[in-house]
Amino acid sequence: MQSQGDCLAEVTSWLEQDSARIGRTYPEASEQAEAPSAFADLLPQATPQADCSTTQVADLNATELCAYQTALLKWFKLRVVERHQSNRNR
Repeated sequence: MQSQGDCLAEVTSWLEQDSARIGRTYPEASEQAEAPSAFADLLPQATPQADCSTTQVADLNATELCAYQTALLKWFKLRVVERHQSNRNR
């Protein structure tokens, strides 16, 4: 059985790998996802906390949580752009 930290690290790694895949497939997705206002109006909570190191979850350290949060937000933004682009190409 994996620890929560190991599981979170695996998920973080997958998110980072899938983000790279989307970036290779849709180079414009990275540009759009990096734009500061790209999601601010649509989803205000899709912006990273200024200091995620204060987030606390039992059995997880701040480094693991920050890496996961960053990877998840980037992946989510890229995935939205990917879905939009793939729908336009149909």
